[in-house]
Amino acid sequence: MGVIKSHYGQKQQNFKKRIQIWQTDGDVVVRILPVSDKFTTDPYKWIQYHSVVKGYKNSEGKIRMFESTLNKKKGEIVTPDAAVERFEQLKAAYAKAVTDGNGALAKQLNDLIGMRGVYSVEKKYFMNVITLEGAVGTFGINYTQKAMLDVEINKLNASGIDPLSLENGRYFVFNKTLTSAKPTYSVNPLQEEIHTKDYGKVKKDVVGKDLTDSWANIEREMSDLDKLYFKITPEEIAEIVKESDLKTGKSPACDRIFDAKWKAEKEARKLAQSQPQAAQATLTPLTQSNPEDNEEDHLHALDEVLLKSVPTLVKDTPKQELPHTEAPLANLDEQSDADFFAQIGVKQ
Repeated sequence: MGVIKSHYGQKQQNFKKRIQIWQTDGDVVVRILPVSDKFTTDPYKWIQYHSVVKGYKNSEGKIRMFESTLNKKKGEIVTPDAAVERFEQLKAAYAKAVTDGNGALAKQLNDLIGMRGVYSVEKKYFMNVITLEGAVGTFGINYTQKAMLDVEINKLNASGIDPLSLENGRYFVFNKTLTSAKPTYSVNPLQEEIHTKDYGKVKKDVVGKDLTDSWANIEREMSDLDKLYFKITPEEIAEIVKESDLKTGKSPACDRIFDAKWKAEKEARKLAQSQPQAAQATLTPLTQSNPEDNEEDHLHALDEVLLKSVPTLVKDTPKQELPHTEAPLANLDEQSDADFFAQIGVKQ
């Protein structure tokens, strides 16, 4: 007989929580990682655009984000997205309430799509990055920051420097400053001040250390930028929106579209491991890649990460005291969702 050495605390989960870097205010300093052929051979895929719908949850209140399906050509909708449509309608209703001086209604709508509201549609360019401390994660920037980054990269390229190289890549400082009107942004290479004999104190770019030897370990921490968010069909999005509770974002459709599929796929893999031939026919690929082998555990961890982030939902709206009027109040606590939508003029 042998003895098993005791372990203490909680049992280690069989997934690794991916790091997502969120910027609310101030500086984020990161080094952008090059493309890994583990995910793609396209050299331009070091950055990937995503339009992400946030706010909808399963019946237990766990966040289920997904990629927007909205696609327009020449201003005409080619592929619809019911979640984006609802978000835009609520934004329009909020703007009208502010214009009309209906402060009570504006406050309720702000609770839904305001800075700390339930719903948002976040459009960003995502990159695999490494911090000064050596942590690998993903970082998303908006269109303004992307344009600024392109300018800085072009300057470095013109000087013969590849800022995404493993050998001597550069760190960038992404600054976001919140003001009373709207956020301001800047993007610059990270610099350090050095003392020279001829010129005194001068600033020079911080040159990153050679990552060649540690690249294999870094790759294991990187994410497939094309599969950061779940991709579902326009029909499934319409189901989620139709069945959702407006105030909380909870939708039974999320249980079917996300959780039930993950559970079925997990069971199928278990069966395949125990009875490979019998289970082979039951395995069907999902419409999107799960972030980890243990989807449910991973999503529980992801909830904790997301709940700590506060995305900007209604952008560039100055803080103001909204006037209260005698206009009738559309009270979410006392009305059905249908009655609330009818009162603010939003179609279902």
